Amino acid sequence: MDRYFRFKTFTGVCHYKASSALRCAATCTYSGSSPSMALGASYEVNKELLLKGKVSKSSVSLGCKKTLAKGLTALSGLEYGFDGKMSYGLQLSVE
Repeated sequence: MDRYFRFKTFTGVCHYKASSALRCAATCTYSGSSPSMALGASYEVNKELLLKGKVSKSSVSLGCKKTLAKGLTALSGLEYGFDGKMSYGLQLSVE
């Protein structure tokens, strides 16, 4: 019976809708001796603009989604790692 209960990783997730525009979430993962946690939030400024942010054990990231016109969307993002590395990007989507 013991062989069926040898879990090595446990993950907990929590989501909270603070308002119609603001959502918050958290995850916690325990794997052996290395626990990790991440916190995130998204805020819908209006129907055309969505902002997101996330903080984890190793980095901070920010994102933005903007509807420029019907069928045309721009996504931008930035991630700064606590090791000093930074990455960023921009994407245009046409539907």
